[in-house]
Amino acid sequence: MSVAPIEETENVQLPTEQINKDTVMFWIERSKNGNIVVYEGAKTKNDLKHFDSIDGYWLDIDPDYVKVNRSNGKKDDRSELSYLERTMAYGCTVDSEFIKPDMKKKVSLVALPQLEAYLVTDTEANKPYLTTKINGKHCILKKVYVKTQESIFGMPKVNYIEIYGVTLESKKKGKTIIIKEKITN
Repeated sequence: MSVAPIEETENVQLPTEQINKDTVMFWIERSKNGNIVVYEGAKTKNDLKHFDSIDGYWLDIDPDYVKVNRSNGKKDDRSELSYLERTMAYGCTVDSEFIKPDMKKKVSLVALPQLEAYLVTDTEANKPYLTTKINGKHCILKKVYVKTQESIFGMPKVNYIEIYGVTLESKKKGKTIIIKEKITN
């Protein structure tokens, strides 16, 4: 595995306005098609001050998928992850206990098992974030891009993964600096 140097960009473009909401933490884009996997913070109890769970699901926004869905009478673009997708590719687990004093929870992503990540709540804005280190900098994870090559056996080969995040340091200063890390096999 190799890692590319830090690259700063202006912003991370939303692939659809459907994910322009406070509870969406990040998403995974793939080279295969325009569909994305969305990760949204959730509270399992209404009285919780902190987000304690993550809801991962497909958003079938590729024009070919939208066309088929609409012709079949499906009016929304959300689809649940299958058992195989949750356990082999896109699932995540959130530890049951909060880590004090920050009240964060450790998160493991199937797609990025090497990533040390935490579910954190901005209690003033009531927004969840997934924090991690990207190129050694503390960041809020925003997007993951996976470049794959299809195979005849059904399981695609991952060529590389790009991870995008907003540095926590820049966010505290009222700026947005996006950095990218490229991981290759």
